[in-house]
Amino acid sequence: MSQYSNEIQDIIGLNNKKENKKIQSERAKVLAQIAEDKRTRSNLVKKALAAQKAKFGAGGSEGKSDSDQAVLKRIEEETAEALDAQIEAKEDKLSKIKRPARTRAPRNLLKKLLKQFESGFLNE
Repeated sequence: MSQYSNEIQDIIGLNNKKENKKIQSERAKVLAQIAEDKRTRSNLVKKALAAQKAKFGAGGSEGKSDSDQAVLKRIEEETAEALDAQIEAKEDKLSKIKRPARTRAPRNLLKKLLKQFESGFLNE
């Protein structure tokens, strides 16, 4: 009887707690890495823009002309581009990690059990 009990628990997802914790942990790590990369990206962009604005100031320019704005935009795009690729790769990795399985019984438990029974899962 316990064999059937374990099989039924597998069907409804009650034996997946360890696997779910592992999956959630892995997802949390990737999400933390993505958040850190986004903070790094933001900081590097700000530093690059500040450095360029300082150069404009040292050169006697206010940095408000169209060409100065184009230079700032190019610097921002180039700085962000390298880190955006890393972030995108980690987001792809996150999408490939499967979602945690259900840990509570589904609403149609009887239907699900009957379907598994009919398919021969519980028949030996």
